[in-house]
Amino acid sequence: MSWTAPGQGYFKEDAAAAAELKAKQATEVERLKDKQEGENEALKMKHERENEQQKKKDEAEKEAEKNQAARESVDEAVLQGKDYVFDKNKKKVVISKDNYKKVQKDSKTTIKGIPYIMYNMGSQGTVLAPVHFEEKGE
Repeated sequence: MSWTAPGQGYFKEDAAAAAELKAKQATEVERLKDKQEGENEALKMKHERENEQQKKKDEAEKEAEKNQAARESVDEAVLQGKDYVFDKNKKKVVISKDNYKKVQKDSKTTIKGIPYIMYNMGSQGTVLAPVHFEEKGE
C-alpha cells in the first residue's frame, strides 16, 4: 500500500463526487431542455390549429357574406304551383306576364310566336306547355 499525504485521498474522492454530480446535473439539464422543447412544440402545434380554425371561420364568414349579397341581388324566385299553375282543362300554364319574365331562360321558350314553359307534372314527368297569360284582375 502506498502512502499518501494527509488530505490527498479526500481530494480524489471529492473530485470524483464533483464529476459525478456534474454529470448528473448535465443529464438533468438535458432532460429539462428536452421537456421544454416538447412543450414548445406542443404549444406551437396548438397555435397552428387555432390559426387554422380561425382561417376556416373567417372563410366561412366571407362565404356567408358573399351568399347574402348574392341573395339580395337575385330577384324573387317564381315558384311552380304558387306563381303559376297548369290548367288541365285548357292544357296550358296560367301565369302573369310579370312572373313569366322572372322565369329562367332555360325553362321557357317561344315556338312559332307562342310562349312555352317547362312544367313538372310529378310522376308523369316534365312537359313543355303553352302559356296562357292571366291579367292581374282575373
